[in-house]
This record gives sequence, structure tokens and C-alpha cells, in this order.
Amino acid sequence: MTPTATTTTGRTTAEAATTTSPGEVPEGLDAAVTGVVVTDDEPTDGDVAAQDAHDRRRPSRRPDGEDRAGSLGGVNLLLAALAIAGLAGTLFFGFQWNQERTADDAQASMETTASDFLVALFDFDGRTIDADFDNILDYATGEFADQAEAQFADDDTRAALREVQASSRVEVRDLFVQSFDGDRGRVFAVVDQTIANNQFPNPRSDQVRLEIGLRKVDGDWKVATLDVLEAPAAAAAIAGGTVPTGDGTTATTAGG
Repeated sequence: MTPTATTTTGRTTAEAATTTSPGEVPEGLDAAVTGVVVTDDEPTDGDVAAQDAHDRRRPSRRPDGEDRAGSLGGVNLLLAALAIAGLAGTLFFGFQWNQERTADDAQASMETTASDFLVALFDFDGRTIDADFDNILDYATGEFADQAEAQFADDDTRAALREVQASSRVEVRDLFVQSFDGDRGRVFAVVDQTIANNQFPNPRSDQVRLEIGLRKVDGDWKVATLDVLEAPAAAAAIAGGTVPTGDGTTATTAGG
């Protein structure tokens, strides 16, 4: 028969087990039997300080959800700032581009009017002189309107040009803008003009250089000034007395 183990108090281990509460180490059982060392010692101040120091050395971390939310918030703010900056830049450059385009369109319109006016001024025929000169008057404003009225609206001049069967043809060789300021500008032009009438058998051709001052009136470009710088063919015709004027002497061509 197997002998029963006894404790130092004289009780068997079975008796000790039955007299203890659940979870308690039976009285008299040493660490060799239970594998547990039971002590009633309280932690010392040194133990508490060491634990506190260990806890302080551990990095504090926010919950993963809070980290991700913070990162996403920063990215969203950066993207919003970039979007606002991009929108502002787009609006600025769009405004600048629109301003430049508007100015370019206005200048191009002025150049077109100047070119059309040169054709009207130098391209006429005795048979259609009334319509041709009326067309010139439609372009006139300001100082040039007074000049045009005196020369191109004169009935005697029109009658004289019809009588000699005067004609003029033109080709615009060069035209460029000298100045432009929104609703006014100045253009320099070089044209090739050929004039003829029944007083001399051979047509005369030469270049005419002139400057045109234009001004926008009620949304349309008009000719405000006209300065003929050089017109050799016209001068020769005047000298020969082949281009009549309204006063019975001689006149320049339509450009003069």
C-alpha cells in the first residue's frame, strides 16, 4: 500500500486540500509542491519608482484611428490650399489672356478698317464716282471729315472726273500699326497706285506713303486724320494738269 504524505502539522495532503478554500494554497505546502511562492510583502517605494520610469520611457501612441484621421486631415488641408491657389492662378491668367485677346481683336479690327479705307480711297472710277466718293465719306470723322467733305463731296470735282473718265487702282503693299490705345490708334501704309484718264495715253504708277489716324466712334473704327507723305504719280498728274479739281484747276488723286 502506498504511504500517505503528511505535512509538518501531521495532516495528510488530502486533508489539507479539503480544508482550504478554492484558489488558496493549502497550508503547509511549500513551493516545491505547489510551484507557487506566496508572499505577503508589499511593493517598496523603489519598485514603484522603477515602474513609473519604465512607463515614462514607453512612447505614448494615439489609437490607430486617430493617427489616420490626423494624417488624412493634413492631406485634405494641403489639397484644399493647392486647389485654391490653382483656381486663383487660373482666374488671373484667364483674365490676363482675355484682356490681351480683346486688345488684339480691337487692334486687328482697326487694321482691317484702315486697309478697307485705303482701297476705298484709291480705287475709284469716273463712271461710278458718286458711289465711290460717298463710300470714302462713310469712313470720315473729326478733322478728316472736314477734308473729305470739301474734296469728295464737291459736285464740280465729281463732274470733272466723270468728264475725263478718271480712274485709279490700288494694291496695299504694307500696313502696320504705329500706335494703339484701346479706342484710337495710328497706322502707316504703303500702297501702289495706278491712275489714268483720257488726257494722257499711258497710266502712271507709283507708291504712296501715308499715315492714318483712326478713332472708334459708336463701336466702329473711323478715319480721323489722313496725312499723305509721298505721292509722286499724283504730283506728276497735277503738274501735267491731267487731274482736274472742283475749282477748275487741278487736284491730287483721291489720296491727296
